[in-house]
Amino acid sequence: MSEPRPFDGVLNRLQGKQAVEPPVLVNEEPISLLIMDNSGSTYFNHLFAENWDYSDLFSSFMSGFNTFSSEIFSKSIDRIGIGENSILINTVEPFLTCYVIKGQSYPALQKLTRFTEVIRENSEIWQALNKSAKTSEMLEIDNTPILKSVINEIFN
Repeated sequence: MSEPRPFDGVLNRLQGKQAVEPPVLVNEEPISLLIMDNSGSTYFNHLFAENWDYSDLFSSFMSGFNTFSSEIFSKSIDRIGIGENSILINTVEPFLTCYVIKGQSYPALQKLTRFTEVIRENSEIWQALNKSAKTSEMLEIDNTPILKSVINEIFN
């Protein structure tokens, strides 16, 4: 009896004799959701993971990285991968929304895009965010109930 050749599976799939195994999808594990400006000032920070509180360090990193990508490439960065973690970034001028996750980034990017659309289109959230930027105060989720419900609807 001959040993199976490494390419037999490929040939069988091409001939329709063997099904292609679908990739295993791993749901993202949300870590943090932030709204900041290009300079790194954070106006909103929602932690999904209790043991992750690096918002100040993260803001500085994002500011530097965003400046670097804008200056060198004339583009804003939209995704950073670090091991199995990803930082997803959407621009909603004059803000950046950042979603830090562990796991699959495509479904997470869809969620971040939806969140960005909602904060831009919802006048109550947009006004609260702009007020926060003018006063340099963090936007508290408990003071903006609609923001809390949007986050729960999109990310949970």
